[in-house]
Amino acid sequence: MSEVVDLDILRPPPKKVVLAGKEIDVSFVPCAITWEVDRLVKQVYEISETELGNAADAAEAIKELANNGDATARLFDVTIELCATFCANQHPAMTVDWFKTKTDPAQVNKLSEIIIETLQRSFAGAEAYQGN
Repeated sequence: MSEVVDLDILRPPPKKVVLAGKEIDVSFVPCAITWEVDRLVKQVYEISETELGNAADAAEAIKELANNGDATARLFDVTIELCATFCANQHPAMTVDWFKTKTDPAQVNKLSEIIIETLQRSFAGAEAYQGN
C-alpha cells in the first residue's frame, strides 16, 4: 500500500468576513500573495515603530491611528494597500481605489488586523510543521 500524506490538515478551518457585500475567505494567506502581504505587514511595523513609536505590534499600531499627521497617513495608506492586496486575490475589483470609496477606517482597521493575524498564524503553523 502507498502512504498518503494529507496536507489538507495543515489548512485552518474556513473563516470568512463580509465587506461591502463581498465575502472574503480570511482563513489563510494564499501562496500567490504571501510575500507581498508579508512585505506590507513589515511596512506597518516599520512605520509604527520608527514614526509612531508606541505600538507593540502591527495590529495595535493600526488601532492607534491617531494624531501623527504624515506617519498616520502613510500607515493608513499601507493598511489599505494590505487589505486590497489580500482581497483582490479573491475579488479583483477590490483595489486600493475600491477600498477608499467603499469602506470606512473602522472596516479597514479590523480587516487589516485579521489579515495580520492570519499571516502570523500561517507562519507559526509552517514552523510547527517543519519541527515535526
